[in-house]
Amino acid sequence: LHADNPTPSAIFGNSVALGDGFAAVGAPLASNPGGRSGSVYVFRRSAGGWGLDARLDAPPEASDQSFFGSAIALSGTTLLAGAPFDRVGGINASGSAFAYRLTAAGWVSDGRLVSSAPREDALLGASVAIDGDTAALGAPEANDLDEAAGSVVVFRRIASQWLQDASLTATGVPDTDDFGASLSLKGDRLVVTAPRHDHNGVDRQGAAFVFDRGANGWAPPAKLVGE
Repeated sequence: LHADNPTPSAIFGNSVALGDGFAAVGAPLASNPGGRSGSVYVFRRSAGGWGLDARLDAPPEASDQSFFGSAIALSGTTLLAGAPFDRVGGINASGSAFAYRLTAAGWVSDGRLVSSAPREDALLGASVAIDGDTAALGAPEANDLDEAAGSVVVFRRIASQWLQDASLTATGVPDTDDFGASLSLKGDRLVVTAPRHDHNGVDRQGAAFVFDRGANGWAPPAKLVGE
């Protein structure tokens, strides 16, 4: 798989996602006709092999150097592309993500996901995950609990609109833990990593936190660490 418009330093392959019959590859530094950085290339599997199905360039809503495509995820016919350096409301590197859905006419915009409380240098969209009508965006540099402790913002698609459902943090996660660096979502369960988390006196051993969503929202997480 390769870009149809290769450009120097595009870092094609910086992110990848696999769906039913599709593969998506991010190139967050690709130059595109809109003058904004970042593209996502969607490839379709057919009897003849893999062929380019679409190239999604950073949309007009994205700021310059948004690093669109830094993280991508696929679920069914929905694609999510993170833009962690996007400026939201003039706030530098607050970050966002853009959703797309597959229609008979091709991949079309399905909305821009932004935090209800954007923060400078939070890098929302540095990691993304999606399953059905739920999406999660990691903001590993957000200062919700402490300086750069990190957070995850969860969205739900209701009546064709992406609405913020929750902002998740974890107690005992101090600054520079990068909580939200990577995500995995399946149904009502979300796993969030904090790769620089200290545990039992071991610096930056790392940890993962498992959140479960119930009738009353997201429960406090279980913490996973290596032996």
